[in-house]
Amino acid sequence: MAETVSTGGNVQFRYKKDSTPKLKKEQKVEIDEAYEEYYERRKKEKRKKRIVTIAIIIMVLIILIAAIFLRS
Repeated sequence: MAETVSTGGNVQFRYKKDSTPKLKKEQKVEIDEAYEEYYERRKKEKRKKRIVTIAIIIMVLIILIAAIFLRS
């Protein structure tokens, strides 16, 4: 049974069941390195998002406390 792969455009590829392409070691290493970079970038983005969120919360609290004391 053949597997049909659509690229999203007009092109479709049909692969025979036993003809799945094997990755070379170099390609596997490149893929692994790309995943490592992705996970590192994602980790940095999450850290940055947490810092921004905490900063916003602190600023809101300061504004609320200032508003309470300035009314008195």
